[in-house]
Parts: sequence; C-alpha cells; structure tokens
Amino acid sequence: MPLSPGEFIRYIILEPGSGFDPLVCSLHDSHVDVAIFEAISYVWGTPYRHRTLICDGKTLMITANLQDALRRVCLPDRPRTLWADSVCINQDDPRERGHQVGLMSRLYSRAEQVLVCIGWDPEGRAPEATSLVEEVCSRVLATYPTIDLSPASFPDPQANDSLARDRRWDSLALLIATDWFKRGWVVQEGGLARAAVILWGSSEIPWLAFMRTWLYAERLYKTAGPVAVLQPSWEAIFFGLNNLHSSAFAATHRSESAAWFPAGHRTVAARMAQW
Repeated sequence: MPLSPGEFIRYIILEPGSGFDPLVCSLHDSHVDVAIFEAISYVWGTPYRHRTLICDGKTLMITANLQDALRRVCLPDRPRTLWADSVCINQDDPRERGHQVGLMSRLYSRAEQVLVCIGWDPEGRAPEATSLVEEVCSRVLATYPTIDLSPASFPDPQANDSLARDRRWDSLALLIATDWFKRGWVVQEGGLARAAVILWGSSEIPWLAFMRTWLYAERLYKTAGPVAVLQPSWEAIFFGLNNLHSSAFAATHRSESAAWFPAGHRTVAARMAQW
C-alpha cells in the first residue's frame, strides 16, 4: 500500500488471538500527528523472514523476533492498533525508509505507549526483576512527599540498606544484558516515549518504574561502595544501560528528575567518573 504524501505513517490493526493462533492484521495509514497507536520496540535479530503474518488477506513473511513480539502483544479479546517498523515501512524502498526514519522521534513520542518486547524468559528471572522494581519504586514514591524535589534532594540510601545484597539485582542485570539494551535506538524508543512498558516473558515492568530503580541503584552503589554490593551485577546494571537514558529521564520528567540530579548535571556516567 503506497503511503500518502507528507508526514504519513502506516499502522496495523492486529486481530485478537492467543497461543499459536495465526497472526492476522490489516494495514492502514494516517498522518503521524493524528494516528492513535502503540509502537513495538524490539530487536530484529536474524534478517531471515521465515515466519508468516496474514496482512489484508495476503501472506507477509516476517522475522522470528517480530513474530514473537506480535504474539506477546496480541490481545485475546480485542484488536490492537500497532506500529512495527518492518511491517509499517517498506524495507525495499530506500526513499521511503529514509523518510520514515526522519519521523521516528515524533512517532515514538506520540505513541500512546511503547511496548518494549525483550523476548522470552527461559530462566524464569523476570518475576524477580519485576518484584525488585516494584519494591524500589514503592520506596521512591514514599520518599517524594518528604522532600522538596530541589536539585539532588533525594536522600542517599543507608550504607547498610538491605537491598544492597538482594539477589534480585542479578535478575535485573540479566534484563539489562539482553540484546534490546545494546541497540543504539533505545533512548529514542523507550526514554522519550510518553509511556512505555518492558515486556519480558510474561512479566511487565513500566519504564518509569524501571528508571526510578536504576537511579536508586546508582545512589545505593555510591553509598554502600563497590565492595559491599553484589558483583558483577552492579557493573552490568550501570554500564549495560545507555547513559543517555538519565538525560532522557531528566527531559521528560523535569520536576521529578530534579531530585536526583545536581543543578546543571550532565549524565549519571559523568558523575560516576568523578567518584
């Protein structure tokens, strides 16, 4: 389906399904500022297209990773309006591909939600990471009413904080070590979204809660010291996450982020280099 001229994008309406039901969708287009959709963020993986998607009654060949992502977000009882790059952009048309890349920032920032599809959880570690994020986020939210949210006002954790040696950090480190976090586009796709959720196995972790946990971990590492906390998970957590995410968090959550950073901060990585 040729795109309408101007700042138009395609999107799909994915029909309801569950399990290994055939994936069925229809393709539509709309101006990027008008379309209402959720965007899928995933790792392409192998370029071979040997899985099938029924699109407008025709068989479309897709990658295994996209098939897994579509199955993960497919709803059992209602259609879902989605944007996925390899389906919604004509990959065989360099001109269209270049034009659509220029719209990516607006596309991800305008999406109702970005669905970060990490993939399967063969070791069953996602529930541990999820419970850790929930606990840390509860601490953070309980602290906010007690501070004025001025620069760097969020208090450092105690040196004997029980979370310093919590084995669930290992599971969070495994999450951050997945291929998705190694991609160059993750800041744009996750960090600049109005809302995003990490889908790992059957677990769901809101992006904002994930970022709060990462910032708390940075404070905990600073307070307890590298010897007192778990190794090597902490290095994987800090250096496995794209450092630009702290800047993206500051840009999209200005009032909240002020409590974490000193006035005129650059990035978490820059501060860590000074320790």
